[in-house]
Amino acid sequence: MTVTSISELKNALSEFLNRAAYGRERIIVASRGKPKAAVIGIDDLRRLEELEDALAAHEALEAYEAGETTPWQEAKAELAEGSDDIPPSEDPDQALEAWQQVYEGLSEQEVVEIESIALARDHFMPQQN
Repeated sequence: MTVTSISELKNALSEFLNRAAYGRERIIVASRGKPKAAVIGIDDLRRLEELEDALAAHEALEAYEAGETTPWQEAKAELAEGSDDIPPSEDPDQALEAWQQVYEGLSEQEVVEIESIALARDHFMPQQN
């Protein structure tokens, strides 16, 4: 791994970015001799994010199996109570309307991300009957 200073990085940013992106080099950026950040390629970032997601899913599954999770209905009620955007309600029509208001301000990508989180939640935390 290469270590560079912030001033070196500023002077040769394009070179360092290309080394990370195309040379798959990982570059440590130091300030006053101490590591502060890293420049990595997008493929490394994606792998890191996949590992984080896998670890989080594994931890969630372990917590679920150990009985350390909050039932979905209880968590949903707590979230609704703590939010000004979503009125606490048992009326499905009111709840749907409140969620539609929340979704209105989101991009399509944000909606997809929320739905994928919900799908993962349902997979790892099935509702208890």
